[in-house]
Amino acid sequence: MVDLATLEGWLTAREDERLEFKAARDSYSPDKLTKYMVALANEGGGHLVLGVTDRRPRQVCGSQAYPEYTNKQNELTGLLRLRVEVTELAHPDGRVLVWSVPGHHRGVPLKHEGVYWTRSGESLVPMTEDRLRALLAEPELDFSATICPGATVASLNPAHINRFRQLWAERDRRRNSNVVRGEAAAQRILNMSDAETLEAASLTEDGNVTYAALVLVGHEQALVRHLAQAELIYEFRREEGSVKAQARENYRQGFLGYFDDLWAEINSRNDRLELPAGMLRRPVFAFNEEVVREGLLNAVAHRDYRSQESIFVRQWPHRLDVASPGGFLPGVTPQNILQQHKWRNRRIAEALERCGLVERSGQGADIMFTESVKEAKPLPSFEDSDDQRVMLRLRGVVENPEFLMVMDAISNERLELFDVRDFLVLDEVMRRGRVRRDLQDRIERLVRAGALERTGRGRLMLAQRFYTASGKPGAYTRTKGLARPQQKELVVQHLRESGTAGAGFGDFTEMLPGLTRGQIQTMLKELRKDERIHLVGERRFARWYAGPRPGAADDNTSVN
Repeated sequence: MVDLATLEGWLTAREDERLEFKAARDSYSPDKLTKYMVALANEGGGHLVLGVTDRRPRQVCGSQAYPEYTNKQNELTGLLRLRVEVTELAHPDGRVLVWSVPGHHRGVPLKHEGVYWTRSGESLVPMTEDRLRALLAEPELDFSATICPGATVASLNPAHINRFRQLWAERDRRRNSNVVRGEAAAQRILNMSDAETLEAASLTEDGNVTYAALVLVGHEQALVRHLAQAELIYEFRREEGSVKAQARENYRQGFLGYFDDLWAEINSRNDRLELPAGMLRRPVFAFNEEVVREGLLNAVAHRDYRSQESIFVRQWPHRLDVASPGGFLPGVTPQNILQQHKWRNRRIAEALERCGLVERSGQGADIMFTESVKEAKPLPSFEDSDDQRVMLRLRGVVENPEFLMVMDAISNERLELFDVRDFLVLDEVMRRGRVRRDLQDRIERLVRAGALERTGRGRLMLAQRFYTASGKPGAYTRTKGLARPQQKELVVQHLRESGTAGAGFGDFTEMLPGLTRGQIQTMLKELRKDERIHLVGERRFARWYAGPRPGAADDNTSVN
C-alpha cells in the first residue's frame, strides 16, 4: 500500500528501474504514461510518481495531471491485461499521483506501438534482443494451479464434484479394453469421497483449494468472492447488425455445473440447414455440437484468469463467436494453431482431460477444423483475435453442398484413415484448386489413396470417384478436362471449322487450359506426324490447318 509514509521514504531513495519520478506540474503525456507502465511491468513491476521532482534532493511540487484518472486507469488495465492501481496522496506541498503496475506475466513481455520498452537509467529504451529472448523463454506460471487464499472445500459444490467423478469413471471405463478391469477402475473412482476425488485430480493440495477447482466445481458465491471474472456470458441476436440481445444468460458457477445447459441454450436456436433432397442420411445443423463444445472447452482452459473480463459467447442464426480474455500465448498464431499446442492453465486442462472432456494432444482445434471440413462449412476463424482476447468465429452455413455429399458418400471407406491435415488439403483443393505450402507434404499420400488427381500445370482436383459418388460425373469432366484422344479430336475439329483461315497457337491454349505450352506442342507434333494437321509459316506468323500439307512435307517448319 502506498501512503504518505511510503512517499517520504521514496523521496530519499535511489531512482531505479522500478521507481520513477516526474514533476508533471500541469499535465503528463498519455503516451509517455503508457510507455512507462509497459517498461515498469517488463522490469518486474514498479511505480511512476507524478508531482515529485526527479533529481535529489527530491521535493513534492504537486501535479494537476489526470484530475479524473479512473478512465485512464481502466484503459491501461485493459491494454496491459494487468491491474494498474492509482493512489492519490494529499501531501502538504501538493497533490501526488502514484501509478503502480505489477510485473508482466511470465513469458509474455509487454510492448507499446510495436516496441518492447524498458528502463535504462532515467531513460526509456527499446529492449535488447538478448533481453527479449530471455523474457520470452520464461516458463509461464500456471495460475490455475495456485492456491486461492480464503477458499475452502466448502467453497466447492458437491453436485459438481459428483459430476466430475462420474465423467472420470466413465472415461476410465471406455478406455479399458478389458470390460472387467474397466468396470473395476470406474468403481474405484465412484467410491472416492469428495475430498479424495479433489486430491486425486490435483484440484486441491493438502486440502487447500486451487483456482482450477473454483473454475470447474466452485459454488456461485465462492466465485463472486474469489474469482468473479470466471463467468461466461451468453447472448443471442436474430440479426448480426442488432445491438439489443433477444436472450442473455450469465453463468457464474463451476464450469461442470453449466456446460450442458449452455449447449442446450445454443442448440435451442440451432437451425437445421436446408440441403438438396436425398443428399445425406444425417441432418446437418448450423452449429455442430462437437465443434461448439470444443470451442467452449478451449475458452475455459486457455483464457487468462488474471484479466477482469468474462468469456462472451454471442450467437446469431448462422454465426457463433466465442471471445475469451487473453491473447494467444507466445509462438501461437491464428495461422499455426493446429501445429502449436500450448496450455495457459495446465491444471484446468489436465482435470478436463481426466474426466474425458478434452484431448490434450490436439486441444480440440483438430476436431473443430475436421468437423467443419466434413460438413463443407467455412473453417473456424481466429483472425479477429488480438493481444487482449482470442476470438473464435464459427459460420453455420454449408458453402458447397456437392462437396458435403461427396464427403458423406465416402466417409465409411477412406476418410476415417485421414487426419485433420488431410481434411484441410481436400478443403483447399475443393475451394482453390491448390494447396498452401505447409500442407503440401500430404498431397502424394492423398494421390496414392485415390482422393486427389493432378490435372497439369501443378493443379489438383478431387478424384473422379468423388464426383461419381455425388451423381455429377459431368462436373469431373469439366474440371479435369478431356482425355488425350478427345483433346486431339477437339483440335482437329476446330481446324476443320476454321477452314482457310487456320488457327494460331493461342487458340489451343484457350481450348485446353489444363495443359502446359509444352504439352500442347507435343500433341501438335503427334497430330502433324499422323498427317492430320499441318503448319504454314513460322513463329508469330505460323498458322495451323486441318489435314496434311498439300504437295509437300513440312518437317522443317517451326511448331511455335
